[in-house]
Amino acid sequence: MTADMTNAADEPGHGRYDLLAKLGEGPRGPRFVARRAGSVAADPWFELELSAFATGEDELLRTFVRDAERATRLAHRNVLGIVDLGTTAAGRFVVTEHVADATLSELQARDAATRRPRVVLAAVIDALHGLHAAHTLCIDGVAQALIHGGIDPGRLRIGLDGVCRISGFGHARPRVQTRPSHRTQSAAGYMAPEQLTGAEFDHRADLFAIGIVLWNALTGKKLFHDRIEHLTMSNVLERRIPRPSLVGLSPPPALDAAVVKALERDPDRRYQTAAEMAAALRDVARGAACLAPASEVSEWVTSAFGGELAARHQTIEQLASQPRPPDAELSMLPPLGRPARAETAAREELSIEELTRAVTGAPAIAAPAAPADRPRTRAPARKQLAILTIAAFAVVAVVLGWRTSHADDDVAPEPAAAPGSQPAPASQAPPAPRIALEVTVLDVHRIAPVVRAPPPDPAPADPAPPRVTATRAPEPTRSASPPARPVVRPKKPGPSRGTEPAESPAPRPAETRAESAPPPVAPPPKPEPPPRQTMDSNPYIYNK
Repeated sequence: MTADMTNAADEPGHGRYDLLAKLGEGPRGPRFVARRAGSVAADPWFELELSAFATGEDELLRTFVRDAERATRLAHRNVLGIVDLGTTAAGRFVVTEHVADATLSELQARDAATRRPRVVLAAVIDALHGLHAAHTLCIDGVAQALIHGGIDPGRLRIGLDGVCRISGFGHARPRVQTRPSHRTQSAAGYMAPEQLTGAEFDHRADLFAIGIVLWNALTGKKLFHDRIEHLTMSNVLERRIPRPSLVGLSPPPALDAAVVKALERDPDRRYQTAAEMAAALRDVARGAACLAPASEVSEWVTSAFGGELAARHQTIEQLASQPRPPDAELSMLPPLGRPARAETAAREELSIEELTRAVTGAPAIAAPAAPADRPRTRAPARKQLAILTIAAFAVVAVVLGWRTSHADDDVAPEPAAAPGSQPAPASQAPPAPRIALEVTVLDVHRIAPVVRAPPPDPAPADPAPPRVTATRAPEPTRSASPPARPVVRPKKPGPSRGTEPAESPAPRPAETRAESAPPPVAPPPKPEPPPRQTMDSNPYIYNK
């Protein structure tokens, strides 16, 4: 029981119904098992379903109230009848009769691998009879068609008596939204194209939804569902409809035409009434000998959930016999078929490979059954296998190329043969020489440092000739000597055109001296190397 339902005064139907246990969650609220207030143990039980509407959903609320009031006037064997309506602080609630049954979705999950088309067709034909009664409803002599608008396997409830009943009349489903949600995504996979596009739709939208339910139940796959809601809507509007006999469990091919006609996107090309579709399916099923009686459908439900339904009934009886304290929380009944299988929902989706094979008309290839104790794994696509194979060959080619390029570096060069000697045969090739490792440990404290002399200046190859320079005679010392006059060197006279060369003044006599290179310096003698230390002189030395 949720936290907002712990107070008995705030419970749906308080004062009129006593809640016994919680069954689960519906499209718009929780579902409970209840009985009338003040009733005894022998009185019948009911199911109470809450429908809460948020602010701004006034149109949906008006649709809910209108359809729920009409549904109270609908009494049919294949419709879960509404017995009461009410309002509470949490929202509106609908009270229906309680039946020991299981939904078609729960039966599909429990009987996934060996589902028989006989029982599926019998259940769907019963649901079509209930829809026809709703579509032809007359109130006070006036035809007031009641459209369900939300048919899915969870709304087809098959009882232990073998009768299929439709539930959910009056529970308006939310419009398809852009915000992803599990409820909206599941609903979009069972909606007619005119519902998704926002166009006006009539009772034939329910026939399209029944066609989807039948196709999924016969094949074990989901025709339009995808993990992304927008892709689910796109599949409903554009995906090609393959024949059921070529997909999944491969039902009899005689059913293909009837099922595909119910899935026509143009409402004028579908079955025009639910009775017409039920008659067509019955004729085809009888011709193919695949229509089960009600007793066989009852055996199907009993073998799948007979024990769990009996345990649920016993639990409800115990809760009904003991009065519940006002502040106590409601007990949650375990859902049916929880440990049914370990497969994920992605296994039920129709893959691209299966769709392509079914559209091209190739026969379906039955996959070998996997062990029950080991979950199945999804086989990789052919494109992925091709990419992995190419990558493996590329890695092998790179490794082989690298080893080939480094093969010459790994081979040691052969020693050159002596002149005049015969090459040794391959069997008598000399063994590779052993490499001896010599380790020397020196005592750095007892080794005298070696002082290296600076290298001598290299002697010139040829002595430079003496250089003659002109200098001025020394002048007497003065306190402030004027700056020395620069030495003016006579210019070499050259020939001139038409003029005599001018006489240059005579050079001033100056003293000359010859500068010679210094004599070469002999290199100093090389120092004697220190004596090699041995074991006697240094015990720290170890020579191997």
